[in-house]
Amino acid sequence: MPPQLQSQNRTAARVLQGDLASLSPALREFIESSVNLCQPDALHICDGSDEENRAILHLLEEQGVISKLHKYNNCWLARTDPRDVARVESKTVIVTPEQRDTVPSPRGGGVSQLGRWMSPEEWDKAMNLRFPGCMKGRVMYVIAFSMGPVGSPLSKIGVELTDSPYVVASMRIMTRVGKAVLSVLGNGEFVRCLHSVGCPLPLKKPLVNNWPCNPDLTLIAHIPDQRRIVSFGSGYGGNSLLGKKCFALRIASRIAKEEGWLAEHMLVSQKRVGLVLRALGSPSAAFPPPPSRCLAPVFPVLFPVLFPDGLYYFPAVCAHLIQVQVGWEPAGGGAGARGRGFEADSMTSPPDLAFD
Repeated sequence: MPPQLQSQNRTAARVLQGDLASLSPALREFIESSVNLCQPDALHICDGSDEENRAILHLLEEQGVISKLHKYNNCWLARTDPRDVARVESKTVIVTPEQRDTVPSPRGGGVSQLGRWMSPEEWDKAMNLRFPGCMKGRVMYVIAFSMGPVGSPLSKIGVELTDSPYVVASMRIMTRVGKAVLSVLGNGEFVRCLHSVGCPLPLKKPLVNNWPCNPDLTLIAHIPDQRRIVSFGSGYGGNSLLGKKCFALRIASRIAKEEGWLAEHMLVSQKRVGLVLRALGSPSAAFPPPPSRCLAPVFPVLFPVLFPDGLYYFPAVCAHLIQVQVGWEPAGGGAGARGRGFEADSMTSPPDLAFD
């Protein structure tokens, strides 16, 4: 009989895969408290293996969340609920005791255009409205992931708890996940990430495109003082893959401030950066990266010969400069080979690609 994780309300979450006893006390406490809150039926500690990935993809296909596209190898299509197709800035908050720690206060009052702040008291109410019992009938997946090469002293580790197998499959593309990360983590520090699609079972209403989400209650919160990210109601990209914007930029920026480095948002093409450095006359020259989505107009103007195509970005930790994501997730809807050839070429034979 599989081991069980007992919660305070005397319901049990079966451990389908993994060994809770092998995890650090801090990680076990995070998992157990989240199980008590969200009340999943079962727990799956991801190992990052090919076998696990095949099983997750098969499960998603059975559930009707993804379907296979045969033009490319290992290519899958997911159709979301039309109400869950983008990051929602109005529902993305930073939780700090003082507003000025998150966003500047506009002169004369009003709402800041540079971000959204939420007080700890407001957040507690929002959390209690959404998360109790939100994973009933579902499996809670434990995803240990490394932002940067596993074992690098510059890399940062997070652990995401989610009830979405789609997130499991996507995090395997976008980050380094699994047993190797848990081994490196040991008793070390990690960023706590909790995500739920907000659709406990049995469903109260039918899903659109078999895509579980709860757009009416979507909220993505960052709590820098606790190194914690909490996301509810969305299964889409940066709202649910918490290693992306949430960790690699927002929480990382706070860590960077304390540790003396920089979290930046850009794409690094080794071949083309090498060409730029040589053009600047130094193999070790540095140049400021433009903001995300500005690369297409900026680089062809500055270097029309070296950068004829549009470029995209990765979140990156800029100290010695490491790439914190490992896979592609370009956002280029409606673009083709003529305007964004670099991206289009990358889709023909990548090791893995998540395209939104």
